[in-house]
Amino acid sequence: MTLEPIQLVFMAHLPFPKGMAGTQHLIHRMVCLRSYPEVTTRMLVLRQGRDFASDNAPSGVYEGTEYHTLGARMRPGISAFFGLPGYFAEGLRFLKRWRKADTRNILFVYGPPSSDNLLFTGYARRLGYRVAYYLVEDIRVQGHAGDVFARIKHGSGVFLTERIGRLADAVLVISRRLQDQIEPLVGGRCPVRRLPICVDLDAIVPADRPFGNPVRLFYGGTFAEKDKVELLLEAFEALCSRGRDLRLALTGRGSPDRMDAIRKRIEATACRDRIDWLGYLETGDYYRRLGEFDILCMTRGSSAFAQAGFPFKLGEFLAAGRPVIASRVSDITEYLTDRQDAVLIEPDSVAGIIDGVEWLLDHSDQARQIGLAGRKAAEQFFDVRRQSRTLLELLESL
Repeated sequence: MTLEPIQLVFMAHLPFPKGMAGTQHLIHRMVCLRSYPEVTTRMLVLRQGRDFASDNAPSGVYEGTEYHTLGARMRPGISAFFGLPGYFAEGLRFLKRWRKADTRNILFVYGPPSSDNLLFTGYARRLGYRVAYYLVEDIRVQGHAGDVFARIKHGSGVFLTERIGRLADAVLVISRRLQDQIEPLVGGRCPVRRLPICVDLDAIVPADRPFGNPVRLFYGGTFAEKDKVELLLEAFEALCSRGRDLRLALTGRGSPDRMDAIRKRIEATACRDRIDWLGYLETGDYYRRLGEFDILCMTRGSSAFAQAGFPFKLGEFLAAGRPVIASRVSDITEYLTDRQDAVLIEPDSVAGIIDGVEWLLDHSDQARQIGLAGRKAAEQFFDVRRQSRTLLELLESL
């Protein structure tokens, strides 16, 4: 497809290669893009994010992509400021070392411009890199931790996003709301393109079968405020009290405070013996097990944060070929139709979850067809291989 060699350096502040939605999102794109013989991929990790860094080696090769973590030993706090000169110097050295002559060098930044990456992106442009940002959240309403690094990063992110048109050669956004927000800020200085979630369809085998006995509900992903897992637990409790023969399986991760709150909520429910806590599943095991469950629940609240982003797990759930209950947030109604390829409910609605589950239980034949149609929707809209061709065309044009 492409004639000119491309050196594509990804940069992100998150755990790598083991991590949650953001990590898997990047890995899918990385693996698919490097399948083109003209494309070389590398990964520059900025401090591995706040959580789960102990799961990952600071440097190595993953799925054919060399990666290196800057500031792997830095910890939040005032003392970390003494490590900043080395942190930035190391990053500049890698950008210079990885730059290839007679090649289109592109720095793909996952997230907004901020104090964490501004020096790197500026230096990269001086070296001849093109810089593309991929925005998946609205930085203005994004929560942040209380340490000094997080406050500086968040404040600078808000300030610099307002000026992103001067810093980027392209801006990719995950939702229409973000596109509507960013386009006036860019003012035509560079392209702004919508790039939705992606899923590796080859990694998830769809399951076409009747409901089990008992019917098993499932939630997997993060346990942040936006995910409103408490609403799912409340709905599950109400369904059990109505005599529905159900089980609920949960897997994923969250901050210590959030996980403690979820555990206490589970312990307090009268149907706690029907709830299976699966812990954190590695990606391969998680994908293999998705088809075991009968109804996959992608429930979210209606916050501005949820409306600007897009739930990564939705693509995985649809790919499993099982019926999905999804909250109407962000661009979901552009891709899915209620009772055709998913059951759509209002966000923040316990009653909506209850009604959605009961409708599926009472219409099991239709539920099976909804699951199969959901897989087709994932193939049409979220297939990472199809998206990669479009993304590569954009990168070639920079």
